[in-house]
Amino acid sequence: VTTVLNLLDKPALANWKVDQHLDTVFASSRLGVDPYEYSLDEFKAKIKAKTRERMDEAPKAGTAIHEVLEDYIGKGKRPLDKTELLICKNVEELLLEHCGDLDQFECEKYFLSDKGYAGCADLVSDGWVIDYKSKQTADKFKPGKMSFPDHRRQLGAYGKALCGEGFKAANIFICLETGEVDFDEHKPEQVE
Repeated sequence: VTTVLNLLDKPALANWKVDQHLDTVFASSRLGVDPYEYSLDEFKAKIKAKTRERMDEAPKAGTAIHEVLEDYIGKGKRPLDKTELLICKNVEELLLEHCGDLDQFECEKYFLSDKGYAGCADLVSDGWVIDYKSKQTADKFKPGKMSFPDHRRQLGAYGKALCGEGFKAANIFICLETGEVDFDEHKPEQVE
């Protein structure tokens, strides 16, 4: 599903990538890259390499918190890190408040449907499909303002494949810096 969705234009993501490159250029002297030591092409290559290093941090952090939550919700394993434990407790509280019993959920459910959808849902039950989205820093965490159409499209495909009709869909946004979480349930017509 995410591979198909990657074909669609994502202006916010494109802007973020540009910002990452500009941030790297701005910080280049602190990163040991002096533009006057290189040709323009060499300088661009150095900046792109440094930016790739920085941009790789966000997906790695997102993958790590997914694994922590899978261990906590799916296996009852408590993390040792205080912020990770806070995130787990906050996610648990949101799930109990909005969805009920935690035992109903299956974590990291892989699927290939006869409708042609394939993917991996973070949390799924008979009535819910939920996907985690993480933000690395507090300045990027804006409750109620973090959903994009792709999030709903992804959950729509997952829900149709795993739950059939009449499922509920939500994203849980996680701030990795502070441990804050936000539950964003999507209306059925948005998901459809």
